[in-house]
Amino acid sequence: MSKCVAAFFMLLSFVVNPFAQSPQKPTQINLASEEPIALYSSPDAQKEFVFHRIRGMVEDISSFQSPAVKAGGLSQIADIIWSQDEEYTRGLFDKALGLTSVTSDDKNSKALFYLRQDIIARIAKHDIKWAKLLIDGTVPEEDEKQGATEKRELNIETAKRLQKENPKLAVEFASRSLQGGISSQFVWFLKSLRQQNEASANQLFQQALNQFAQQPFVDASAFAMFGTYIFTSPRLDGSDPTSVMITRVGDIGIVDITADLQGIPPALVHSYLQAAATILRHQITDPHQRKVSYALGHLLLPKARKFAPDLAAPIGAAMAELSANVPPAMTQEAAFANINKKQVESPEQILSNAEKLPDSESRDVVYLDVAFHAWLKKDFTTAQVACAKIDNKDARSRLETLIEFGKACTKIKNNSPQLFEAAAIADKLPQGIERAVLYLSISESAFKNKNTTLANESTTHARNAILSVTDSRKPYLLLLAAEQLARYDTVAAESAFTDVIKGFNALDSKPLSGIAWNQKVQVGELVENFPLTVAGLDFSFNKAFRSILSVASIDSSISKAREFNSEQLRMSAFVGLTHELLKTMPKENQQGEVVIQVGEDGMRKSAEKTVMPVYPKETIKKAQQGIAVIEAQYNGKGAVTDAVVLEAASPDIGQAVIDAVKQWKFKSSSLDGKPISVRGKLTFYFVLDKDKKGRVENPKQFQ
Repeated sequence: MSKCVAAFFMLLSFVVNPFAQSPQKPTQINLASEEPIALYSSPDAQKEFVFHRIRGMVEDISSFQSPAVKAGGLSQIADIIWSQDEEYTRGLFDKALGLTSVTSDDKNSKALFYLRQDIIARIAKHDIKWAKLLIDGTVPEEDEKQGATEKRELNIETAKRLQKENPKLAVEFASRSLQGGISSQFVWFLKSLRQQNEASANQLFQQALNQFAQQPFVDASAFAMFGTYIFTSPRLDGSDPTSVMITRVGDIGIVDITADLQGIPPALVHSYLQAAATILRHQITDPHQRKVSYALGHLLLPKARKFAPDLAAPIGAAMAELSANVPPAMTQEAAFANINKKQVESPEQILSNAEKLPDSESRDVVYLDVAFHAWLKKDFTTAQVACAKIDNKDARSRLETLIEFGKACTKIKNNSPQLFEAAAIADKLPQGIERAVLYLSISESAFKNKNTTLANESTTHARNAILSVTDSRKPYLLLLAAEQLARYDTVAAESAFTDVIKGFNALDSKPLSGIAWNQKVQVGELVENFPLTVAGLDFSFNKAFRSILSVASIDSSISKAREFNSEQLRMSAFVGLTHELLKTMPKENQQGEVVIQVGEDGMRKSAEKTVMPVYPKETIKKAQQGIAVIEAQYNGKGAVTDAVVLEAASPDIGQAVIDAVKQWKFKSSSLDGKPISVRGKLTFYFVLDKDKKGRVENPKQFQ
């Protein structure tokens, strides 16, 4: 019987559960086979099979040594499969929550608390009442103040995690967080929410102001930071709404809120200034808070005169009272010289001043800093000027590479990416991480733009560049390359995944938790970290590992995941595979037939009659070539009922594949004697030879 299971599994990528605990009635499945395959199953055979595999991975995670990894894995899988088996997933969430219990002397208490935040946010997506009960139940009897703080942070973190998927629910949890005061994260949540729902964000801002005004003590720095929701610094260009400018006033630092953001309702400004007038009149005993409060009053008094003249006198009176309890220097205009600077020195001025410094290292520090900030703004001309002045050869060489890398990135980020220009720059870079990341990004963008030839060539170049990477990021890059390789060479991709696992297992456990996708350049004590993020390239391990299912069966993929030495990586792999497994769950079509998703191997082995696509003459004239992928569906009688293009080098090529596949005939398929529909992908390669003659090929493994 086990041979039957294996044979059918390789064909279908999933079968019924041979371990199901239901009456022993055989299910007859006939698909791409001369004889029916008999397996004992539960009534819902495929769902039971899927859950048998998922439960197996859950058991693996449950045996992990790390409570944090164990809890993270159980909660993520519960989140994915909630809609399929609520009772089972509630049990998984309960186990995960139990693993985050913290004792007073637990050195990992902070990490476990953050993990608990994540678990509750996942629960909130499915059962809001349960999530609220969990949050409200965190207040310990022995320390009510600490419990209220934890409750506040749980609410706001839940809001942040829900914002993308369910903004309305996120607002509800953010509002609940205000019952415990105002979290330092609240203003950042508001700024992000404003991009989705400005009215809700403004309403929450008003609620928080009311809360500030009712508190007996308010941290003046926190209230100033909260003001960045409606104010900004004149020295910020506004390109990043999360940016703030901290400026020195006397011997303290305070956020610069002297400029006004555009489009802010006047009522919000008035409410903020009104709350400020109330807060500044509080009795303040802490010397540092007195200084910050005085500085805040100085920043807000001109705004009161402009937006709320009725509040200018109260704020002025509060400043006068505070002035008697701050150092005299704080009350002088000179203390606010940095605030009064409406513009920073230009890069040219900074470079010119640096030339007067006495030693080369001091000069190089300034040059590197100018180059870094110019690089972040994509001002590569200034970055090159500063780079050329650096005496430190190693730093200058690294910076030269990063400047070229940055130039190429801008060509990929455009709405109409200039991929060949980016590839030309990448080709001139030395073998290493910048070249590897750049080619991986070019491949992703080329693939999305249906230029499969460039995509495949770029993946090859990336793999070669990765060989020169010597740090802990190498296996991650190899995984991304394997994901891309799986699109056109499944045999090579399967071997690449094996190399990926070996690469990860060769690492110590420490580097796995501290991967940073940036490149460091150092001169003296100054270290600048240049981000290696590029448009369209996702460094996520979870996402990349899922692609192994396109080159291996589910059982084989699970076995591969178990080969990781790191529990964290094993867990991430299991979560990714669970996500993909759910996609194989049977659905019903319009005729009431169950629809089964199979791999390309299953589709091709089921075909009784095939017709190769005809290479359109016009596309040959235009030299259009590359991969074409469609998803086709046939009914229980083997007739093609649906076909859609997933990817094609041109619309004509896609249509040519559709026209051909609609003529295919498949073997009839049934489940327990009832007809079933089968759906899966089919891939073809449109190739032009040196003589510009076109031919269409099947993937290598099906030739």
